[in-house]
Amino acid sequence: MSEQTRPEGELDLTAIIGWGIVSIVLFFVLVTAIQALFFRYERAFLEARVYGVSPIEPRQVRAEQLERISRYRWIDEKQGVVAIPIDRAMELIAREQGAAAEDR
Repeated sequence: MSEQTRPEGELDLTAIIGWGIVSIVLFFVLVTAIQALFFRYERAFLEARVYGVSPIEPRQVRAEQLERISRYRWIDEKQGVVAIPIDRAMELIAREQGAAAEDR
């Protein structure tokens, strides 16, 4: 059997092409694995944020808002800022606007 010999300094193209193909395949496998891992953790994170919190009923939110605007309460006690019920605030604004219209 005769063994093929390459002259010194000549490149082994078969080995270079083989290593190139192996490297490309390995690169794509690695990128796909990292991407799959990322999407898995992203989905788990979103599910925990979205589904982990119990939804607040719109009726409950509306009831809390109505309760807040229907009573007197301190906004800033140090500066003397008080919140008044919305009905009372509308009466005061209407009275002020009526007085301003009469002054013209």
